[in-house]
Amino acid sequence: MTLANYAVAFLDLQGQTERLSRYSLVPDIEKPDETLIQWIRSTFGLVTHFRSAFRDYLASSKSHRYAVPQLKDFLFDDIKIDAVSDSIILYTSLYDTPDRIPLHDLHTMIGACGSLFLLFLSEGVPFRGGMDIGVGMELEEIGFYGSAISKAYYLESKVANYTHAQN
Repeated sequence: MTLANYAVAFLDLQGQTERLSRYSLVPDIEKPDETLIQWIRSTFGLVTHFRSAFRDYLASSKSHRYAVPQLKDFLFDDIKIDAVSDSIILYTSLYDTPDRIPLHDLHTMIGACGSLFLLFLSEGVPFRGGMDIGVGMELEEIGFYGSAISKAYYLESKVANYTHAQN
């Protein structure tokens, strides 16, 4: 267990509460109708797309790590991703070691959030986020823990503003 400073981003899809409230119970589990199937695709499918977009972005950034030969021996892309319902938590330690450059991870996190924000907005699927640097630790029993995550969540839920615009 290492206590360190972490960069944390808390990202949340907007509009999911309204989408999910359409059904409170499955009407007929034996024979789901087409409306229910479309509802599942529009909710679960959207969350799956959200998660895979971030995973794909982070994976693609790893493929660029050897672009600069002088940096080939350094560790890059130590960004972790946790998913809870329709939210994503990205985090990376800012603990400096002789073989790690945490600034690259911070740059990748900011790039992922900014790029994917624009992509999802162009698809009509906004998400809101908060990012902060603070104390944290990774524990095998519970995952990531610390004030960094609560500060990022606070920024996402209380400071960032989302208003659904009607066309």
